[in-house]
Amino acid sequence: MLAAAVAFGGPQLGGSREWGEIDTRLVALLERQLDRVGDHDPARRVRILATLATELNSDQTALRGQRYADEALEAARRLGRPDELAIAVCAYLWSAEVTDNWPKIRAVLDEMLRVRRPDLTPRGQAILVCYQLEDRIRLAELGRFDAEFAQAWHLATDVLHSPGLQAQLLCTRACRYLVCGDLERAADLVDLGYQPLQDLGTTWRDPVRLIMDSCRMLVDGTVADHAEQLAARLAQPDHPSIPHVAAPAAALGFAQRGDLEQARQIASRWFAPPPTSWPGHRYSRASSRSCVSSSRRNHIRATWPPGNGCSASMSQETRCTSSGPAGSRSLMRPQAP
Repeated sequence: MLAAAVAFGGPQLGGSREWGEIDTRLVALLERQLDRVGDHDPARRVRILATLATELNSDQTALRGQRYADEALEAARRLGRPDELAIAVCAYLWSAEVTDNWPKIRAVLDEMLRVRRPDLTPRGQAILVCYQLEDRIRLAELGRFDAEFAQAWHLATDVLHSPGLQAQLLCTRACRYLVCGDLERAADLVDLGYQPLQDLGTTWRDPVRLIMDSCRMLVDGTVADHAEQLAARLAQPDHPSIPHVAAPAAALGFAQRGDLEQARQIASRWFAPPPTSWPGHRYSRASSRSCVSSSRRNHIRATWPPGNGCSASMSQETRCTSSGPAGSRSLMRPQAP
């Protein structure tokens, strides 16, 4: 039973659950097993800690999950075994990301990719490089992104043969072009990457598409044209994550059209602080600032710096479990886009 439970904590780009979902029975089982294992089996302890970290990633439980992730990574460093190190570092990065702790992420990425790379499994290396690529976009280091992308694509295609990782990389590369304003190329890459993620049975089906679409609207200046559509998603959300994205986007759209009354109504109803673990909260803050201060497109761009941009939110939201049936739509061995 324990072996089946800790399978959820294996190296992956994201958690094994939909947004806001926690299996409390599994968490209780893992915590009981953690007490029983103690320090007698350090490898198993690392796996249990890492699984708890990925399970506890919603709202206030994310802070509890981060503590488990901290312990897992420290124990894996001492243990020095590639499999456990990969599992622990992936759980650590996931926990730090959902709590928006990028200084900690950068420190671990630097340590693992610069010093400990030989100690990591190929899958662990690929996942760390994916995180690093996302950070390159956040910091507007697009030259470094381009230089490092080929390595990540090689690992995903020629070494791991992973359609899930390939699809994730396509979406991440789309962000690289989105931040430059190349909407046509970004849209093509999003379409190539998004559908396979759904075919593979991944998590985070929502609000991925809404964030992708609204980021395009922000870049091409068409948020106002879709204000009613965004408000409709807000009025009848089909997923608990939708209001946190649809609200600021809809309010911004109405503000750009000069309908400040409608924008204020949405703001007064929905602009509550998002959950601690809500990874799109930078989107909400940036949209809120733009809505309140100005409806001009150039001001939107000015209030959306590289470390706080729609492309980073979009890249983050495409995090997914990269496993799936062999018969799913394949991206095996394509040329790097």
